[in-house]
Amino acid sequence: MSGNYLFGEVLRGVSRLAGLQTLVLDDNMLGGEVPTWIGAQPSLAVLSLRNNTFQGVVPESLGSAPSLRSLVLASNNLSGNLPDMSQQANLQVLDVGGNSLEPAFPKLGRKVVTVVLARNRFVAFLQNPQLVQEFRPDKQYNIHMLQERYQGKDNAY
Repeated sequence: MSGNYLFGEVLRGVSRLAGLQTLVLDDNMLGGEVPTWIGAQPSLAVLSLRNNTFQGVVPESLGSAPSLRSLVLASNNLSGNLPDMSQQANLQVLDVGGNSLEPAFPKLGRKVVTVVLARNRFVAFLQNPQLVQEFRPDKQYNIHMLQERYQGKDNAY
């Protein structure tokens, strides 16, 4: 349903799709808060809400979504902290670039290999060596960030 000029909020009726595995609503004009019921979808493996106008915090329910492999919330107006994702057994991709998320970055599950943090407010995360060390040294990560941000050259938000 990407690029269809959908507007308003994600309809509650979508929550009745018990076998829903993929929900991609990129490049629309959807807004409001990311619904908490999305994280309770038992089969949802891919959630992408890129380039909309969602606001508020990322629901805690997404931190424990049982089947989620890819979570893309990039280019919205989300703020606050991300939920703890350490219990995510299947999450491999986390893309939250282009929001106003801050300051602490959560622990991630063991399978995460791609993390996109660009254009947020994670400066405290990057300046704290203890938080950076929470990434597992035996894994290879693709971490995408703005060079100016993580080098501390641009502290203006």
